[in-house]
Amino acid sequence: MSVQPMSKQLEEVLTHNPWAGKAKSWYKYVPGEKYYFAEDKAAIDQFNVNSNGKTVKVHFELPPQPFIGDPDAPIWILHLCPGYSDIDLYDMVSIDHELDGTPIVKNCTKEAFEERRKSLFRQLDFSEPHPFYVLKEEFRTIKQQNRIHLNGTYGWWYNYLLEGPDSFLTEHDLDKCFVLEAFPYHCDTTDKEKHCNPSASLIRKMCHHDFWCKLVEYAFAQDKAIIARRGVASLVENCLKNVKTDKLCVFTSTQNIYLTKGNVAKRFKHRHRPTQAERDFAFCRITEKLSK
Repeated sequence: MSVQPMSKQLEEVLTHNPWAGKAKSWYKYVPGEKYYFAEDKAAIDQFNVNSNGKTVKVHFELPPQPFIGDPDAPIWILHLCPGYSDIDLYDMVSIDHELDGTPIVKNCTKEAFEERRKSLFRQLDFSEPHPFYVLKEEFRTIKQQNRIHLNGTYGWWYNYLLEGPDSFLTEHDLDKCFVLEAFPYHCDTTDKEKHCNPSASLIRKMCHHDFWCKLVEYAFAQDKAIIARRGVASLVENCLKNVKTDKLCVFTSTQNIYLTKGNVAKRFKHRHRPTQAERDFAFCRITEKLSK
């Protein structure tokens, strides 16, 4: 799939991209390097101390992934933050070890590792935004063993975008999707009963946040089909009070982001479940964009 030239409006928004300079400085692989904005570190360190590692831990040993795909795509997924897996250590920084004692088969070469890093950093500065680069074959590094599915970045997105029951998408539709993270750093939790939730106050302190707001405002102005996690939808409404957000859609589940008819609806509040009309609205928005 060839990448189309960016619109002038998007080019103007991308002049505010704080990640472009970092992409250049991080491009050369240095073992043991930490990846963060110096301005972000104090707030994140304090957050890690306050949570005492029990709720959320922010990882600096992996390059941040603030977005995936082509922002000219018609469907935008507003996600909270990239998760964390030991597989990502292998994928992105070449740390090689057993994963939870599970025997694994690695589908990787030195050339594939270099291509993964190049894809990541080209995405950061949008020098070559590939439609959903994390589902390129180079990212399929860990093969399933004994029916145990080990989810790194490739497995996680493949599962939610392509394997859900009655998924909207096929592999041919991935160029029509763009993912924007509210919090750009990889996070995990030591409490498996709780989900990874950087606080709204922490998100607003990040260097990424102003650019995130500009991108979301651009998406509404361009009439993208926007589907947000419900917590991120609240962030959108609180941070963009002067933007008309009446077409905002959400994932109805708080547990997953399967892009399926049963898991999307127009933004709804103060209720556990959306109405059928709200579900139909989201279905029509997404199918309309996919048909173009």
